Amino acid sequence: MAGAAYRRVTPRPLITDGDMSENITTDWVDVAGLNQITIHYKWSGTSPIGELTVEADMSAPPHATANAYEVPVSPLAQIDTDSGVDTIVLTGPLSRWRLKYTSTSGTGTIQSFWQGHQV
Repeated sequence: MAGAAYRRVTPRPLITDGDMSENITTDWVDVAGLNQITIHYKWSGTSPIGELTVEADMSAPPHATANAYEVPVSPLAQIDTDSGVDTIVLTGPLSRWRLKYTSTSGTGTIQSFWQGHQV
């Protein structure tokens, strides 16, 4: 018997020209029925320092932000160079998630998009 057939979801923008001198929280992304989710991001600036985290919510609609929890990401998504490119891979079943950038210092611009696979 053949393995499950996956259909790749077209990459979708998440953060466009994000100001890295500020904290950024994206809208919730509904990913019910998707797996193998990857978040791609790149940045450039003058000594930007910060961290990207992912929050998830498994509650049934209507969702409440109070049910959000931080998803462990390894390695940690630390930004501490003038420019770079990296990826966060999310595993496990998720109903919805959002990306948060917490700025510590510096300035810069961040871009991000996500994609997943549908079984």
